[in-house]
Amino acid sequence: MGNIKHHERTRAQESSSAIERMYITMRHLFIRGFYKPMGISGEMLRNSLLLLRPEIYGSIGEEKAEIEGLLYVIDRLPEGIEECTFINLTSDEGYSNSHFKPIIPEKRRRNCYRIDSEQMNIEITRGRSEIYDILTHLTFLFVESHKISNRVLINEEGLTTRDWEKLEKAVLSKGDLTKEEREVAITHTANILGRTFNELRAVYEDFATKKQPERLLHIVYWLGKLAIEEEIGRNKRTITFSPVLRERIGHHIYGEIWANNIKEILFKNSLIERPVHIISANMHSVMNTLFTSLSLKKTAGKKDVFEVYEELSKKENEALRNKITNTALRNGMMYIKDDSGTNIDVQIFDTSKIDQTNVDIKINDFALKEKRPVILVMDYAFGEQAYETIDELLKPFDKNGEKIHLNVESISIMGKAGILEGGKGDIMIPSAHIFEGTADNYPFKNELKKEDLNGQGIDVYEGAMITVLGTSLQNKDILKFFYNSTWQVIGLEMEGAHYQKAIQAASKVRGSINPNVKVRYAYYASDNPLETGATLASGGLGTTGVKPTYLITRTILEQILN
Repeated sequence: MGNIKHHERTRAQESSSAIERMYITMRHLFIRGFYKPMGISGEMLRNSLLLLRPEIYGSIGEEKAEIEGLLYVIDRLPEGIEECTFINLTSDEGYSNSHFKPIIPEKRRRNCYRIDSEQMNIEITRGRSEIYDILTHLTFLFVESHKISNRVLINEEGLTTRDWEKLEKAVLSKGDLTKEEREVAITHTANILGRTFNELRAVYEDFATKKQPERLLHIVYWLGKLAIEEEIGRNKRTITFSPVLRERIGHHIYGEIWANNIKEILFKNSLIERPVHIISANMHSVMNTLFTSLSLKKTAGKKDVFEVYEELSKKENEALRNKITNTALRNGMMYIKDDSGTNIDVQIFDTSKIDQTNVDIKINDFALKEKRPVILVMDYAFGEQAYETIDELLKPFDKNGEKIHLNVESISIMGKAGILEGGKGDIMIPSAHIFEGTADNYPFKNELKKEDLNGQGIDVYEGAMITVLGTSLQNKDILKFFYNSTWQVIGLEMEGAHYQKAIQAASKVRGSINPNVKVRYAYYASDNPLETGATLASGGLGTTGVKPTYLITRTILEQILN
């Protein structure tokens, strides 16, 4: 038994130092300003990723290609990235006022610009976590692209296999493929990827877009083509970081613009002196909780309220969603669309304008109108960006030389996290956040308790949670270590410690807000990375996430409004 224990521990330790190496390398490359993914510097990233073999990237360590991981990554990178030899990470440098059209990845809000056939620019306005995220995804793509070239190159002169020639012919043919041609092309591609015809056919549709029905073939071809060119000594792919990005990162430039804009709006609307409750959440649950019963009087009364929320979350019900948004805007909600680059939109609810008889959660009678709370809902931050935005938001507002302190009464954070005990859709209530790779820990008194959420048919877990550097780097060994060690971690996410660090600094050290500010944290499980097939790459939550999201939202609002 001792032997097995020892092996598990070393695998977790190996993994943990591989993660550390990746971060140190990425920071080093960023400071240096450029690197070639297939050169010596990129090799360190590739080897660390291959040693880690994160859950999300499935069979990255094997000869055969990883397909679900590829889809996960492609959804988070700009369309066409596989064709680009030069990838340039920039700050917001004015491309939005040019003829370039922004390309926004399906699953990540960020502006990307295709400069020409060879170059893609990716705009970074959300701090270091975003750079790590992109570089990790790109490293995965480079590893996979070399698997392809290794399988199709016959010699150094660039002679390739018959499968590759057939794939090239299919991808470069001008017209649409017939069913027969497509199936022939899939046969050759499956051979190149070391996968079965069935495996490829099963995911073919997931890759397809309206513009590119044959997108899977296209991606495989271009990944392979660029890797082949490198192998036979032509163009090497290069990643560069623009000088302006290198100068700006870590300076809260976007967070400061964002926070000042919000305080300016609170000031103009005479809300800055009122009690403020900050909630970091999505842009629908608070609004829907406060205004569904008023906007949808006819339907809301007849159905279980959670069923109504479920209807609202379905793609096809845009008309219902718009109806609620319009009701909210007429009843004291302001919407601040982000133009600072943080990609964090904000809603401000003036509760003195809300008719409490139309809200279906308990509200104690508000006594004085001028004391009624203002609820400020901000969209999710991304990793380290959570520190930057909350840190700036909690600073006093500087108006004509006078410093106005915000009267912040509570800060509530609700989000998605991976769970280690339990499954998709369960709820986690953290008692402390531990920062990965260090023993830095942030215990706090959480105003949300397990009993506040019990009895609703959803499992609730309480305990420490770990704030990881990036979700796409975790593997089973590390997670098992978190789970089984004396830290007794119940889940993992990317922002908790960053939020808490900023709240603690503002309340306990800087004195910019009340030292006894109330904090609430709750997460619902997006996946259980310890169960194979339950990782993020296995797809979204569908409606599983609706009930826990609203259960948390309603509980937070009941606490604020009482």
